[in-house]
Amino acid sequence: MRNKVIAIAKAEVGKHKEGANNANPYGHDFDTKYWPFFCGKKSGIAYCAIFVCWVFVVYFKGDLTKARKFLGCPSPSVNYAAGVKYLHAYLKTTGSTVPLKDGRAGDI
Repeated sequence: MRNKVIAIAKAEVGKHKEGANNANPYGHDFDTKYWPFFCGKKSGIAYCAIFVCWVFVVYFKGDLTKARKFLGCPSPSVNYAAGVKYLHAYLKTTGSTVPLKDGRAGDI
């Protein structure tokens, strides 16, 4: 899994830039292709945590339920994982966090 997730993320390097008003393709995908993953629209939101969620949605081939479960995110109506502090909190509930000093490629 780790290598596939890294490959998905690396394939995006250099492809997209955040535009005016935080416009980015990852928020757009969640507002269109992968709706509803979050509790609201994500176009125009800084995409740091959105990108992480997007990578896992792609890894799980668009299966939003599997991606949310893996990330520890609740149902869309209360899913705030687009925010870094919320995504971190969700990951903690699944035991998926590691101390910074122990982090390695592929860790969130």
